[in-house]
Amino acid sequence: MTQWLTTYRAAVPDYGLAQLCGCGYWKSVFGSCVPDPELDRQFRIPSAHAFFLCGEEGNGKRTLACALASDLAAAGYWFARVPGEDLTAQTEKETAGRVSALLGEIPEAVGAGTAGVCVLIDDFQLLLKEKKVVRALEQGLEQ
Repeated sequence: MTQWLTTYRAAVPDYGLAQLCGCGYWKSVFGSCVPDPELDRQFRIPSAHAFFLCGEEGNGKRTLACALASDLAAAGYWFARVPGEDLTAQTEKETAGRVSALLGEIPEAVGAGTAGVCVLIDDFQLLLKEKKVVRALEQGLEQ
């Protein structure tokens, strides 16, 4: 593991999707992302997913994301929680570089003693103000 994933490795929340009240639709959508090696192989389900949750404060985005992270951690995933403000820098180029570095660490972490990586970026909207940063996100997620 390298700088970002190691620095921001987080304690796994003590609740999963099954413990959340309501959110039935979203629980089923996110629950389908928790790997089942046999079914995933049979149905050729991709092993990488990216979700961008947006909406007003207080609607449960972070709670839902943490519940998914807990279920993924139980399946052997590494969990990192990165504050969006820590990815932002003085210049657009520096911010894009930080985002690229974070996303670039994920492929090397997968298989290095972990089933996968779950990264939660808090206050993600901070990263969407600059075109180079959005492009770095696109490129990183295409890998």
